Amino acid sequence: MLFYLGLLCIVLAITTATAHQHFPQLSFDDNNHLRICNAPLSPFSEIMAVRNLLIAGRTHIIGDAVARNVGPNWQSVGFIGSVEEALTKIPEITRSKEVYAIAFGGGYDDAAFGQIWDAAKREDWPSMSWLRPDPAKLSKTPGFNNDEERMKYGAGVGERVVDVLAGLEKEGKLGKMDVTLY
Repeated sequence: MLFYLGLLCIVLAITTATAHQHFPQLSFDDNNHLRICNAPLSPFSEIMAVRNLLIAGRTHIIGDAVARNVGPNWQSVGFIGSVEEALTKIPEITRSKEVYAIAFGGGYDDAAFGQIWDAAKREDWPSMSWLRPDPAKLSKTPGFNNDEERMKYGAGVGERVVDVLAGLEKEGKLGKMDVTLY
């Protein structure tokens, strides 16, 4: 009887795991009881957990370059191109995915950022780290003459965002509803 119950548990774990793209891990605890838990597909998941990040910017080419340069520990789960889009898309995405941070580009001035931040506070959006460009670094942003320059700039932004996120994680502040400059 116990054999069939154990077999049923394993089948249920595999069925659930497949639907959620996880595989069951079987182990025994100290009392020799079978334990089943779902593990992410990657065998390195505990070492390199991939976390979700939103990117908000005015230029898709730069946003795409940022998204390509935040891996392997981060993945972009959406691009926000305007205040109006932010007010609808951010709550929608954060209801369906766990998002740890949102990185804003320099195209969002204080007024635009403030509108989104105020909506997040007022509507009680899920907590995540909010990243904004450091005004001192933004003033040194070169003019862009072509898409290649925009992509190179976006790659640098992606690297700075990753560095700031790593610092927030080290300090235990990652995912907290706070604004950090990059």
